[in-house]
Amino acid sequence: MKVRDIRFFNNTQILHADQILINNKSVEAEEVTKLLTSFKKKFFKVELINQQVSRTFEIDVDIIDEDDIHSIDILFFEMLSGDDVKDQLVDKFIDICEERFPNATAYTDALVKYLQGIKAKDGLTEHISFEQHTTKLNQALDTLKWFNSELSNSLISLIEFNFNRFDYNYGKFFSKSLESSILFFNGDIVNDDSNNSGSSTISIPIDRVTYLIVNSILNMFSKHDFRDIDAMATSVKKSGLTGQDRAKLNFILYRKAVEEGLTDNAAKLEKILKHDEVFQHILAVEN
Repeated sequence: MKVRDIRFFNNTQILHADQILINNKSVEAEEVTKLLTSFKKKFFKVELINQQVSRTFEIDVDIIDEDDIHSIDILFFEMLSGDDVKDQLVDKFIDICEERFPNATAYTDALVKYLQGIKAKDGLTEHISFEQHTTKLNQALDTLKWFNSELSNSLISLIEFNFNRFDYNYGKFFSKSLESSILFFNGDIVNDDSNNSGSSTISIPIDRVTYLIVNSILNMFSKHDFRDIDAMATSVKKSGLTGQDRAKLNFILYRKAVEEGLTDNAAKLEKILKHDEVFQHILAVEN
């Protein structure tokens, strides 16, 4: 078990153990939490023994200093906030982080896996296939969920958005357009008048389809008609889409068709969306 937040141990309780061994040394129950929280980096083997029964837990504590996380976030925004992130920049970012923040490699690695994931999704990597982008994003997500910085929350929201998990109650949003988009996919109305400033668009690297959906379509939803959105969706469908992105685009088109009274288009799109596990639920709520 990997532990990256010391608060994980706040509610630790050990019940009904006759003997407790931590790294082969006997420990009293009331000393366990103090011992487990006394190191920022430490591997613990915890054995709970009760009569003839024993259970063993392996705990790898890897706590990263919050100041390091804050500094890495600043460096990320400074170096990697453009639309086209070159591999050379990513390599330089890794080298700087390894030199300045050697105890924060897990966090740096999660940020890099996010970048690898979106670049693979866009077909911009030589050694990582399109199919592997999901693995990279999930690896980044597993680590980032331990942290509570603006950047980590932003990336978590974007990864969840990629996978069509529209939990608008989660964390903090660094972009009004992302927040409005998540609300849109929960069936709410997009007030895109509040999102027409450049500062509202997502400034950190995202894949091209997410950029199109959030920054181009939904950010100006009321100003686009059905044909506009259909043309934009068709342009990216030709180059390959994930099932989740295809469903998002179909849902956007469905809502625009309903808004414009295009009953045939709406009925066709609704039929397609009812085969999608996420959107069949949203449609049921809407109707």
